[in-house]
Amino acid sequence: MERSIDEGLRVCINQVLAGDREAFGELYDRTIHDVKKTVSFLLDNKQDAEDVIHDIYLEVFKSLRHFDQTRAFSSWLTGVSIRQIQNYRRRGWKIVRLFNKVNLLATAQTVPDISKEVVEQLEQQQLMERIQHLPFKFRSVLVLKYWHGCSQNEIAEILQLPVGTVKSRLHHALIKAREIVSQQPLSLGGDRS
Repeated sequence: MERSIDEGLRVCINQVLAGDREAFGELYDRTIHDVKKTVSFLLDNKQDAEDVIHDIYLEVFKSLRHFDQTRAFSSWLTGVSIRQIQNYRRRGWKIVRLFNKVNLLATAQTVPDISKEVVEQLEQQQLMERIQHLPFKFRSVLVLKYWHGCSQNEIAEILQLPVGTVKSRLHHALIKAREIVSQQPLSLGGDRS
């Protein structure tokens, strides 16, 4: 994860702040890949993702003057992205809540602690597809912690939550992820009979 802003990005940001609209296009080109990865993981519908990405860059354009250039731009941009995703999700919360309730119904089982496996396999597509069934508040902390490598303090700042809430959400997210994995164990290296 980027800890400081690189010089090329700093120049680009300063040009945007000075009113250079072409520089905003360069800023977009430099950052769109990470934004798309985050949004596509947190939202299922591709059309929804495109709408949210559009909203993210509108917010970046409006809020860039508030960015503190002594801090990591990627963290600031991720925070803007998460907040725009949250805003989008609030608009459609009824459908999302119903979908999550249906997908999270499962019988309670005693399972071995496999949180280490969950963390190690988070980037594998098979596990990521299963984690899509977690509530947004859990998916967002998992993405920030294990995909973007943010500390709990950074996550708290990005999501504008107390650190204790972040710790709790991470804990509960891993428990829910364990439940999902234990319902259908990961097939590592193909099917085994």
